[in-house]
Amino acid sequence: MKERPSLRRHIMHIGKPARLSVLALSLGVATIWILSSWPSYASPKSPHAIQRYVASSGEDSNNTCTDPIRPCASLQHAVDVAEDGDEILVAGGTYSRLFARPTPPNYPGPNIVYQVAQILKSMTVRGGYSGTFDDWDPAVYPTTLDARGAGRAIFASGDISLTLEGLRLTQGDATGLGGAPLKRDAGGGIYVLSATLTLSGTLSSQTPSMVFRTRPSTSSSSSGGTSKTSSS
Repeated sequence: MKERPSLRRHIMHIGKPARLSVLALSLGVATIWILSSWPSYASPKSPHAIQRYVASSGEDSNNTCTDPIRPCASLQHAVDVAEDGDEILVAGGTYSRLFARPTPPNYPGPNIVYQVAQILKSMTVRGGYSGTFDDWDPAVYPTTLDARGAGRAIFASGDISLTLEGLRLTQGDATGLGGAPLKRDAGGGIYVLSATLTLSGTLSSQTPSMVFRTRPSTSSSSSGGTSKTSSS
């Protein structure tokens, strides 16, 4: 299969409202693959981070997600109970439950937005694990965040660093969610506000939809809103 161009080749400036740069990559519905260069069966878990576990067969109620035998059911719940620097390991499967969350101050849109996960802390979210979390291979255990055309897959905001790896983001749609200047809809797949996003590996997409908005006090080339990518 022909490899699609990398993310950097698609990002373009679409406007600079007062001290706030906006980078955009195709607004609207999104299907995004985030893949990695991984050795077969080698888990990239960090020994220094707290791991939290998510599986479609899991349970959110009264669960801190730290036991792989009793994983949580939703990525959003794992994000909510996580602390800065944690790793969230997601077993293969499709995660399509949307969560309503309030928007940050000065967000150009409604007060409530819908997404598979809203992330306001620094962390790594890594898909591609087996149901027992003892095997990691995103090709064998594909992990899909499916927004079902009713919201975004990922909304990230704040002075944070977020790494996404081994995930498939599909059917993101920002219709009615705003996010761009004049409250225009933007970022159906991933919306990033004042945060640093790292997509680890090769990004292959058909109809990508991402928006990066930098911190008001910095430019897009030096700080928040920077997309870091590496190719396999």
